[in-house]
Amino acid sequence: MNIPILFEDNHLLVVEKPVNVPVQEDNSGDRDLLTALKEDIKVRYQKPGNVYLGLVHRLDRPVGGVMVFAKTSKAASRLSDAIRRQKFERTYLAVVRGIPQEEARLEHFLYKDQRNIVLPYMRERKRGKIINMSSISGKMGFPGLSPYVASKYALEGWTECLRLEVKPFGIDVALIEPGSYKTSIWSTGKKIAANSTLGSSPYSPYLKAIENQLEKGKSKYGDPRDVALLIVDLCMQKELQALRNPIGRGVKTALNLKSIIPWKLWEKVFFHKLKIKK
Repeated sequence: MNIPILFEDNHLLVVEKPVNVPVQEDNSGDRDLLTALKEDIKVRYQKPGNVYLGLVHRLDRPVGGVMVFAKTSKAASRLSDAIRRQKFERTYLAVVRGIPQEEARLEHFLYKDQRNIVLPYMRERKRGKIINMSSISGKMGFPGLSPYVASKYALEGWTECLRLEVKPFGIDVALIEPGSYKTSIWSTGKKIAANSTLGSSPYSPYLKAIENQLEKGKSKYGDPRDVALLIVDLCMQKELQALRNPIGRGVKTALNLKSIIPWKLWEKVFFHKLKIKK
């Protein structure tokens, strides 16, 4: 693999990434840039053992361009800090068809499994933290919210598995389980089938009771900045002891109550709260 070296000293290695070459090892099994550069350094400098080369940013496989690698852990730390503080400038050139407007925006939608992006880097460093945003809905069901609740239950199970899978590599995984907070989920994020609110629908009284209960509780919803502060706190901890981290008014009480009382009693409390006769 011919990789042009643009700059090199004791701390940095700047190269031109060829088009259609993965930056790091992926499921394709194709030769990747990071491995090739490590092998090159090992040969050129006759280094024994493993060669350190820090990957601090990436380019997509189809893209070619300049990449900066850290030859020491100290350089990697400083480069990562510069990227976090947005001191790391990038310039992109694109081939387009036609003449774009003076100012235009290009959008595309491509699903990426983030595990394949960050986990190899974390495994190499033997440390890292993954924090998934769940919800109290990942531990208890609510009528009318079944798609949302199902997704959070799935996230809870997947995160628990992931924690056990990557713990031996020094990677911590945790869940945050917020209750009700003042976010857009109660407006743009809330979708109820139009037919279910019609008077002819058998679920109409039920859903109206739920809507009324949600409206009454709006004034007590928490400040989402508290959740952001919890994320920061978890990131700063040396090790994440707890898998699940509930937060919000009455969340811990509700979760504890559900775990100890019989289901029949839980149902009774739930329907009493909604003032619904069953």
